[in-house]
Amino acid sequence: MKLSNFALLSSLASTSLAIVFSVPVQAASFNYNDLQLIQSRPLTFTNSLNFFGDPNSNQGYVAFLNVVDPTALDAGHAEISLNDLPGNIAPYYASGRNGSPLVSNTATRAATLNGINGFSNFSNYVTTNSISISDLGYGFGAKSNQDFRQTWNLGADVLGQNWLGSTTSNVEERIYAANPNAVERFMNFGTTKILQFGYSDEYAIFSFGATTSTNDDFDILFSNPVAVTKEAGLSPLLDGLADAFLADVNPNGGGRIQFVSEDPGAPTSSGSFQDPYFIANVRFPLSIRVVSESAATAVPEPSGIGGLLLLGTFGLLNKLKKAFSADR
Repeated sequence: MKLSNFALLSSLASTSLAIVFSVPVQAASFNYNDLQLIQSRPLTFTNSLNFFGDPNSNQGYVAFLNVVDPTALDAGHAEISLNDLPGNIAPYYASGRNGSPLVSNTATRAATLNGINGFSNFSNYVTTNSISISDLGYGFGAKSNQDFRQTWNLGADVLGQNWLGSTTSNVEERIYAANPNAVERFMNFGTTKILQFGYSDEYAIFSFGATTSTNDDFDILFSNPVAVTKEAGLSPLLDGLADAFLADVNPNGGGRIQFVSEDPGAPTSSGSFQDPYFIANVRFPLSIRVVSESAATAVPEPSGIGGLLLLGTFGLLNKLKKAFSADR
């Protein structure tokens, strides 16, 4: 099947369109010095928690946009970067699967913990109390008492303000923002939230590589460093778990968490249509890192995939289109 323009999705009569694909990936790298709009940077770290969200397990993250009304503010913008296929549209909204706008959505998290790097207090508490790390998850999006459209989004979607791209560069930069009081990031145990993370804009970077193939693309998502707080009224077991996490983040006070993911190539994704939105569900590997700086302004060395967790792209509509274009 070949899909030449995502505007065609507006003609779908069904509210349950399902699209699933998988494209091989290759190693890629990105030099953060190439950024022009985004001033923040991923910071050095030692301790990290590694998560993964599988769309087939009702996890991952969602990116969506209005595909019925091309004049709507939330219809996204046309992607113009070098080696990005013509006609691609950038998703306007971003959320964890827990915040999907699908009426039938039952997801409670975006990703599940599957590895601990450092975090000695947290790790020891988990081991001592025979806690399964698969019970721990991460989610983000609009708060339960808010409209789902209050999640992170492209705002006025203005070139040079909310995003930056050029026909002479293969890099597009985007800044997804929200009302801090309307959104949340959290860690949960089962369905019980135990930690809340502070607000940050989401910085999304898409390098479309040297060709129009997805194999040499490289997509990045990261936040500024944020503080962490413990939920009130937890059971003794979960209260101790939250305290152990905070002890690793704040050994000397003032510790911060940064969310960073890098993804080469195209992720496995699925999509649905619910008038007027096309909603893509994407795999979601995530690294939650302890950093000491309060602002993400340090410039790292050019980054590769070795030792890093991978994240499905916020440029997923580009991935969807390229995948369909290759399926002839």
